[in-house]
Amino acid sequence: MSEPVTPKERQKAWLHRALVDPDGLRRTRLQLYISEDAAANIATLRRKTGWTKRRVVEAALAEMRHRFDA
Repeated sequence: MSEPVTPKERQKAWLHRALVDPDGLRRTRLQLYISEDAAANIATLRRKTGWTKRRVVEAALAEMRHRFDA
């Protein structure tokens, strides 16, 4: 695929990269405000694991789901 040349093409390419991960799985946008304590917990987990915010939140949700399904 050639490099996008117009602003519209660049935006479309960026959106595609943002919504589809390298394995081809679709992503969903989540925008919300959280407490300072929750943000501090995410920051601590990021420092300890080296993960991104997205990965920390996804792992926490997967762990909660696992606990509720057990």
